[in-house]
Amino acid sequence: MTWLIARREIVANFYSLRFFLSISLAVLVFGVSSLCFYSQYNQELSDYSRNIAREEERAAAQADNLGRLALHDRLLYPRPRSNSFLYQAMERYLPNLFEYDAFQIVEFRNREGGGNPFFPRAEELDWLFIISLVLSFGAVVFTYNSISGEKEQGTLGLQLANNIPRPAFLLGKYLGAMVSLLIPLVTGIVVSLLVLLFSGKVGFDSRLWLEVLTFLGISVLFLSSFVLLGLFVSSLTHSPATSLVLLLFLWVILALLIPNIGGILASDLQPIPKQEEVMERASRVRSDIADSAPEGTWDREEQNPFRPSHRLRAQTLNKMLEAELRIRRDYYNRMFHQLEFARHLTRISPVALYKYSSEAVVGGGVLRFRELMRGLESFRQVLLEFVTRQDASDPDSPHWINPEEDLFFTRKPVDYRIVPKFEEGSARLSRRLTEVTLDLGLLILFNLLFFWLAFVAFLRYDVR
Repeated sequence: MTWLIARREIVANFYSLRFFLSISLAVLVFGVSSLCFYSQYNQELSDYSRNIAREEERAAAQADNLGRLALHDRLLYPRPRSNSFLYQAMERYLPNLFEYDAFQIVEFRNREGGGNPFFPRAEELDWLFIISLVLSFGAVVFTYNSISGEKEQGTLGLQLANNIPRPAFLLGKYLGAMVSLLIPLVTGIVVSLLVLLFSGKVGFDSRLWLEVLTFLGISVLFLSSFVLLGLFVSSLTHSPATSLVLLLFLWVILALLIPNIGGILASDLQPIPKQEEVMERASRVRSDIADSAPEGTWDREEQNPFRPSHRLRAQTLNKMLEAELRIRRDYYNRMFHQLEFARHLTRISPVALYKYSSEAVVGGGVLRFRELMRGLESFRQVLLEFVTRQDASDPDSPHWINPEEDLFFTRKPVDYRIVPKFEEGSARLSRRLTEVTLDLGLLILFNLLFFWLAFVAFLRYDVR
């Protein structure tokens, strides 16, 4: 009985204008999305290769002196993601250039490239954007009259008079709407994949296919929440027009307003100091340490690197750097806490939950940035240990490791081939998903909540 109702719903949708528009729009936007990705990814790979080659040349030139190698500011360019056609994760606006040496991560910043700086910031046309906005709106269009429309036409009472259980009727409506919505989704995805496969730029290995399938699974769960919301609202009213107005109102709030208001609220409710204030504080702390340094610390005599004042200066500069890094780490932690607070505020929206879950699937966005920071910090320690070992092997070096002056390292060259190289790692998909168990759990909870609300509302619905 449930399947008969679902089939009837699918057939009715199949011959409707909304289905034709949905599948046409899906094919169009998914196709355009892949073409845009191909052009952008091709350019990003070219820029990445050029930047890496230039950086390798710069770093190798410093290997003639271990001190310069340790203090030489290196640049890290994250590799373009081959799966960013799924979700760009707003990485265009996140830090994408890291500067570091053996003692610290000097800074990270956004390298916007040669794009027009006057263009407004906007989300990329990726799969997530299409599904979260276009197809979630399609869920509203397919369900707004599922119950109230049948009531207005007078067919609802006739069907339920034939001993059709209300739960079976509601489940059939749900399955019919889901299948009607998944047909445009699958069609658009097939078009997108064909464009990407024929481009030859994206290597579809088993890892990428697993990410695609996982992303699709979460996408179905997300669309299901809007279908159930549509059935719930349709079960509350007796007019399709009223249902449509209510659903559009809820869609604007859940899909547009809440996901974009979290940062504004978090900035007011949990403010953090400005970067200028943090830098001023670090500068004051460094000045205090410098002023309290032992007498003779700042006496310089480069002809005699073994002079005790050089050792005192190295110790003082290390203290200054440690104090500054503590202040900066505290500032970064407060930034991430503010970000997490903003995400907590927006987790009342299925769209926000969908974005956070997808960020883990593709391994991008803020999740990737934090992994890069942790990996780079670990690598920096490895590089410092390498420099210390190389310096210890030279009896002519004073071995006073100084974070700002290369005079007190060994001046002997080092074979650049044995210098540690940073390699960006990527956690397994299962591990990344553990980072968003809360978001996935809440997305499932939204489905259960909307289903229960629709079920209760339909049980009490007056079909006459």
